[in-house]
Amino acid sequence: MSSWRAPRSPSRALLLGILALTLAPSLVVGQTDRQQERVTRYELAAGQLSLRSGNTVGVAIERWMLGGGLRLERLPLDADATAVLHLRGGRLTTIVGAQRVVRSEGDYWTVPRGQAMGVETDDDSAVLEVTFIR
Repeated sequence: MSSWRAPRSPSRALLLGILALTLAPSLVVGQTDRQQERVTRYELAAGQLSLRSGNTVGVAIERWMLGGGLRLERLPLDADATAVLHLRGGRLTTIVGAQRVVRSEGDYWTVPRGQAMGVETDDDSAVLEVTFIR
C-alpha cells in the first residue's frame, strides 16, 4: 500500500513563511496589545475653531480611561497634533525620554506634536481629558 505525500513546492514553503512572519510580530507585541486594550477613549467634541486672525485650527477633545497597573511605552497620541492633557482623576507617571514625572489629579501638561509619551498607573485607574490641537 502506498501512502500519499503532498509534493514539496515553493508555494507551500512560501505560505508557511508568510504565516510565520504574520504570527511573529503578534507574539512580540502581545503584551503591548493587552495593555492598549486597557485604554478606553471617548470622543467628547471635534471640529474647527476660527481664530481672530482668520486662521482655523482643528480641535478634538477626548476622555481616556486608563486601567490600574498599566505600563505603556507609548500612549497612542495623535502625532500630527499638540496635546493638552488634564488628569481628571487618579495618579499616573508620565515618561518622556528619560524624564519621569508623577502626575496628580488636577495637573495639566502639554505634549508637543510628534513627541512620544509613555504612562504608568499604580493599582488605581486614571482619567485623562486630552485636547488635540492641529
